[in-house]
Amino acid sequence: MKVTWTPEIEQRFTELRLRQLSGNLTEAEQKELAEIRALVEVAESQATAAALKRLESEQAVLQNVLENLQTENKELVQLLNQQALLIADTKRWLSEFDQRYSLIQNAFVRLTEQPITV
Repeated sequence: MKVTWTPEIEQRFTELRLRQLSGNLTEAEQKELAEIRALVEVAESQATAAALKRLESEQAVLQNVLENLQTENKELVQLLNQQALLIADTKRWLSEFDQRYSLIQNAFVRLTEQPITV
């Protein structure tokens, strides 16, 4: 059963609350106020249940997005590490190349007494 909070109910609730605060509430009005409070609780319960369900759905979607992003981040870290290894390998290869080239130049100069010209 869907409970609807109307302006009329709100007005009556306000009237009864004011009479209660002034101490002029009859027994029938006390019962009516209790019924309206119960109505408020049901309406709030329905509203919060719908909101809670929506929030849980949103949380599931966000959790899925988070997991996808974490997976993507892990893959990016792996690529970054591979790139760092490639850079280190390239620096080592270039260093070895320079050493070998230097050995060849030195041997050529020793044999021909002339530098290699490029």
